[in-house]
Amino acid sequence: MTEEQQLIELRTILTDVQGDWSKIKALPALVKTLQEENTTTTAQLTKLRKELLSLSQRSVQPIRKHEVVTRDCARYLAAIAYIGAEKYNKLSHLNVSNRDLILNRSAEVLGMELRTA
Repeated sequence: MTEEQQLIELRTILTDVQGDWSKIKALPALVKTLQEENTTTTAQLTKLRKELLSLSQRSVQPIRKHEVVTRDCARYLAAIAYIGAEKYNKLSHLNVSNRDLILNRSAEVLGMELRTA
């Protein structure tokens, strides 16, 4: 490349830089704005992580994909069903020890005391 070609190329580059000088001057302010936005986003992400952790700790047992209710809720509903079945003598087909075990656990889940006849 000759000196004249280099000089023409240098002038072209300088002309391009002069045309975009206002954009180049605005870069420090743009960088500062991006830094502030990054700081804000980082703080919001940290807050969101803490809230998510708090929510996950509050829920004793999460509902899994294939489940409809939590295990505690299922135990409670089953206990109601067993106590109701006993009321109408529908557990008579069970042997005495299994029946007593089911009824005692059901009463425990429901916070009841069983009366013996």
